[in-house]
Amino acid sequence: MLKLNGVDMPSYMKVNSVEFSVLPEIENRTLKARGKNGLYLYGQDVGNREIAVSFSIVAGSNTNVMTITRELALWLHNPEPVPLTLSDEPDLYYMVVPDGDTKINEIV
Repeated sequence: MLKLNGVDMPSYMKVNSVEFSVLPEIENRTLKARGKNGLYLYGQDVGNREIAVSFSIVAGSNTNVMTITRELALWLHNPEPVPLTLSDEPDLYYMVVPDGDTKINEIV
């Protein structure tokens, strides 16, 4: 389903959901002129588009969860943007870099 930096997602990962916005955050720059109705648009600031992936790790036993977590960290951690390809659009890619928290909840 996912390919990060040319490497398929590990087989022990199960993607639960992929969440993204249709467009990146857009902030319109406008100007109100006295005596005129409405606003004048004089450009836009376009932010970045965020893609959030929720996944589960399917581990054979709870003794190898930490090993799998370390392997997953090696696959995910990239200090510079790298290409992310989604399986439903294999001809397109997004330049991504991890951001925010990466907590894991272990369910026994």
